[in-house]
Amino acid sequence: MTTYPILPAPSCGEEPSSRIDTMYQNYSVAIAIEVYRNNYRGNLHDALAGAYPVIEQLVGKEFFRLLTRQFIGQHLSRSGNLHHYGTEMAGFIAAFDPAQGLPYLPDVAALEWACHCAYFADNAATLNLDKLAQVSPEQYPDLILHIHPACQLVRSATRSPLSGMPINPVHPVTLRLT
Repeated sequence: MTTYPILPAPSCGEEPSSRIDTMYQNYSVAIAIEVYRNNYRGNLHDALAGAYPVIEQLVGKEFFRLLTRQFIGQHLSRSGNLHHYGTEMAGFIAAFDPAQGLPYLPDVAALEWACHCAYFADNAATLNLDKLAQVSPEQYPDLILHIHPACQLVRSATRSPLSGMPINPVHPVTLRLT
């Protein structure tokens, strides 16, 4: 069994924690802030990489790092939840000069953001087709159907290289419209 020393309770930050490496005590405030900034930027990059894995695959890691560095410099996080960060990426890519040779890229980003939002959307009841079948034609004008929070319409100006290819080939989604 491993034993750990009992540490005194913190006293409102007046005592340095014994868990902090003492070499950090010699850092200036400016260096400490830069360490914080780098960690912040790294977390934002990781959030974008999680939301846009296909973009990263299409352009490569080096280009994606350049893209996210520029994006992070222009778009602050407005939420404590990093899953909300990156909504402006499609528009950013459309105006990003180094990406102009890939006209489908903003549309791919819009599709990826819709998938990202669908994954993190609130749970909601789905349409019960058995109950819908019981509605008489006379009641159709009174029906009010709500769109599920995970659904979004994604408009595309170009034909993307992903047309007809599932985003996640491990778990492809099959849609039957008949």
